[in-house]
Amino acid sequence: MRKRKKQKLLISQWGKPKDQYRDMDLISAYFNSSRASISDFYINDRTWNDLDMDQVFEKIDRCESRIGQQKLYQLLRIQKEEKSELTAFLSKRFDLYFFKDELKNDRLTFNYQLNKGLPEKSNAIELLNLNSFPREIINDAIDFKRNNKIVLERKDTETRHRKD
Repeated sequence: MRKRKKQKLLISQWGKPKDQYRDMDLISAYFNSSRASISDFYINDRTWNDLDMDQVFEKIDRCESRIGQQKLYQLLRIQKEEKSELTAFLSKRFDLYFFKDELKNDRLTFNYQLNKGLPEKSNAIELLNLNSFPREIINDAIDFKRNNKIVLERKDTETRHRKD
């Protein structure tokens, strides 16, 4: 009974903003306190703020506890093993989908058709170049892509081994 009630509540709230006060200093405290010991690449404060990621966090946050919010925030900031962990976690529970995009003649177009799985390529770095982002940010993006490509390739290999 209780499970069904919770399920109905989740369905009724799906896609709607969760109207609640979020103390971002408190939410980010766990990440900030562990930042020195993080060996993985993480999004620096400048890039995080340039991308207005606090607003992105507020849009996707559906956590019921402060600890959950802190872990979600950390998963968004850390970009190597943790991201792979999040993708693996989600892919066990949900089918993952993406939009195919194409960059042609300095224009980005989408086919507006959902595709199952993870995208094979990204035009993000080309878009940074086209929009005259600072070289430092573009280099960070290139490093990020290089680091995550290794993680995704390893995850893909692990998935193949499990299927065999």
